[in-house]
Amino acid sequence: MIRFNKLMMAVVMLFLLSILGCGEFTGPGSNDVEYTGMFLSITNLTPKEHGSATHDVDIYSHICTPATATVPAKYEEMFDETMAITFSYANAPSCAGRTCAALYLKSYTATFASVAPLAIPIDPVSALINGQILPGKSLTLDGLKLLPLYLKVQYLERGGEDNVLFNNNIEIEYEVRVTVKAVTEYGENVEVTSYTYILLADFDYC
Repeated sequence: MIRFNKLMMAVVMLFLLSILGCGEFTGPGSNDVEYTGMFLSITNLTPKEHGSATHDVDIYSHICTPATATVPAKYEEMFDETMAITFSYANAPSCAGRTCAALYLKSYTATFASVAPLAIPIDPVSALINGQILPGKSLTLDGLKLLPLYLKVQYLERGGEDNVLFNNNIEIEYEVRVTVKAVTEYGENVEVTSYTYILLADFDYC
């Protein structure tokens, strides 16, 4: 009987611990939601090259039109790789019975990782942003820099040019981790993270 009672007590303790462990309504990257009363999520993260949605990142400028006796060669124009992020702000259970706070987006950081044998390290990208989201609403920010032009140049200088010219223009895939920081009107910090991927190579955008 004593052994049975101990077993039942252990089962009850495990049940209580499981409830406590699952009590946090934390969602994808939305930290401290049980205190702030908000559930912030990124519902869409879209890389863009030359203004169009694509995972293909052009890192090498080649000749679009060869030179003639009277006209110089026309080279492909290079741009920043950008991204569009859509945020959604839902009320968490802890927000019930009170006015939920407005949320102000402050900054983001993008980091890059790859397991490809010929991958080259890419420095993180951080920038300030400005946007307000009200409870139950969504917001899209477009034109955010994902891989600025200077990092494309740096990629080539670090050995990426060899991948284009001597390794059959191999496409190198990178996982992109984007973390966005925000603050409520009450001064509470909120953070959300999402992922996407990009392919680096010489793509033709002539």
